[in-house]
Amino acid sequence: MVARVLALLSLFFLAIQASAQTYRFEIPEYVCNLSLQEDASLQIDYEITFACLPGSDPIDIVDIGFPTRDYDQGSVAAELDGEPLTTIRRSEYIPIGVEIPLGDGTIMPGHSAVLKVSGVNPGMAFRDSSDPAYASTEFVPTWFDASCVSGESECVITFVFPPGADSSSVRYHSLPFTDSWISGDGRVVYEWRLTRRMSSAMYIGVSYPGSLISGEILDSRSASYGGKEASTSFFDIAVPVICGLVFPIGVLVFVLFFILRAGRNKLDYLPPTIGVEGTGIKRGLTAPMAAMLLELKLEKVAALILYGLVLKRAVEMDVPPAGGRGGAKPSIRRITPEPEELHGYEKGFLEAIGDGADGAPALDSEKLVQVFIDMLKNLRRSMSGFSLKETRKYYRSIISKAWDTASEAGTPEAVQAVFDDDLQWMMMDPDFDKKMDRLPGTMIFPSGRSYSFGSGSVDGGKHGRTLAQACARVAGSIESAAGNVASSFSTIAAHVTSVTNPPPVDSSSGSGGGSGRSSCACACACAGCACACAGGGR
Repeated sequence: MVARVLALLSLFFLAIQASAQTYRFEIPEYVCNLSLQEDASLQIDYEITFACLPGSDPIDIVDIGFPTRDYDQGSVAAELDGEPLTTIRRSEYIPIGVEIPLGDGTIMPGHSAVLKVSGVNPGMAFRDSSDPAYASTEFVPTWFDASCVSGESECVITFVFPPGADSSSVRYHSLPFTDSWISGDGRVVYEWRLTRRMSSAMYIGVSYPGSLISGEILDSRSASYGGKEASTSFFDIAVPVICGLVFPIGVLVFVLFFILRAGRNKLDYLPPTIGVEGTGIKRGLTAPMAAMLLELKLEKVAALILYGLVLKRAVEMDVPPAGGRGGAKPSIRRITPEPEELHGYEKGFLEAIGDGADGAPALDSEKLVQVFIDMLKNLRRSMSGFSLKETRKYYRSIISKAWDTASEAGTPEAVQAVFDDDLQWMMMDPDFDKKMDRLPGTMIFPSGRSYSFGSGSVDGGKHGRTLAQACARVAGSIESAAGNVASSFSTIAAHVTSVTNPPPVDSSSGSGGGSGRSSCACACACAGCACACAGGGR
C-alpha cells in the first residue's frame, strides 16, 4: 500500500511538471439552474463566463461534470456566445461528465466568452432517511481545478421544486437560500446568491414531499451508479481526476467528508416559508426582529433584546470599570415596576430572568426558547406578503446608515443619539469590531465622568474614551451580560430550530458514504444526495 501511494504521488508531481499550469482563467459569473421534474429527473442548465488570462494557453476545451453515471448524454447541448457547439462527448479527464471542444470559438488570452450547457440527469430523488414520506436531492455544481481558476465568481444557483410543491412543505439543508418565490407556472423556487471561488465543492440540498415524485425514489443505501455500488472502497474515492491531473487527495476528501457532515448540522432557525410568496419591503421591524430576519445568532438577538430593555429602564446593568480587579463581569437585574410599553418578546425575556444556583441572575432556558419561537412566529406573520430579499436589503441599509451617523457624531447630543438609536443596529454588523476601528478618534468622554444609556452607563476610564471605545465597551458589556445569564446558546438554538425549521434529513447515512458518491470523489453529507463532478478547461 505504501508503494502504491508513493507511486501515485510520483504521478502527481510528474503531471504537475507536464501541465505546467498553462490553463489560467477567471469565471466572473457562474449560473446554475436546476429543475426537478415529477419523474425524478433533474434538468441542469449552466451559464458560465470564462475569461482567459493573458499569458496562459487558450481555452479550447471544457469539461462539465454530471451527478451520476445515469446522466443522458443525448440530452446535453452547448453553445458559446450563442453559437451552437456540435461536438459533445464523454470526458476523458473527469469520471462522470462531458468534454466540449470549443473549436472556432476557442477563447484566446485576454478574451472572454459565455458557455451555456444543459442536460438531464435521471434518478435524482432519494429517500429521506428521517421521514419516509419525504424525498431529498443534494447537488454539487461543477467546479474547476484550483490551479486553473483565478479570482472569485458571482454565483447564482436556483432550484425549482416539482409541480405541486408549496412553500410550507419544502426545506433547504445546510446552506440557507438567499431568496425564494413562486414561478409563473406555480412552482416554488429557491435561489442562492454568493461570491466564491469555483474551485471546490458547494453543496445545495433540499427536501420535499415524496408524493410529488411519480418516478422511482431511490433508497440511498442501495443506489447504484454506472453498475458500481455506492460502497466503493475509500481508495477508489481518494483518486479523482481533476483538470487532467492525477491527484491523490484521500486524506483531504476524508476530512472534507466529516467537515461537510458537521456543517449539515448547522442550525438555521428561520422558517423557510418566510417571504416566499411576497413582494415589497416590510418596514417597522425592531432591531431584534430584524436580526432574526437576517438570521443572526440567537445570542446576538438576546443581546439586542437586553440592550432594548436597558434603554427602556426595565433592566439595570452594572458595567464594572475597565481594568478593574477581580475579573468582575457585567450583571443585570430587573427593575420594578416595569415600563408599560414593552414588546411581547421583551416581557417574555423579563419573565425568563430569575435567580441562578449561586444567587446571581440567570435566564430560564425553556422560557427563553419560547421567547425565540414566539418571535419567529410573529415574524412569519409580519412578513406575510412581503419579500424576504427586499426586506433584508432594507434592514442592511439601516445598519449601514447607523454607521454613517456614528462617524459624524461629535457633540454630546449626537453621541446620545448613537447610544439611543443607532448602537443597537451597529451591533448587528458582522464587521462591528473592524468598523469601530475606523470611527474618528476624537476624545469625547473625559476621564472621571460617565455617560448613560438608559439604566446603564459607561465611564471615561483613566485617560478618557473616544466614541468608538465607548460604543465597543457598551456593546461588549451587553453581549457579555447576555452570555453570563444564559446557558449554552447552542442548546437553546437546537430547541428553537427543532420547532421552527426541523432538519429534514438525517446526516448519518450508514457505511459507504451515502448514495451520492460519484466516482470523482464527491463525498456527500446526507442520505439523499448526488454530486456533480469536477471539470474544467484544459
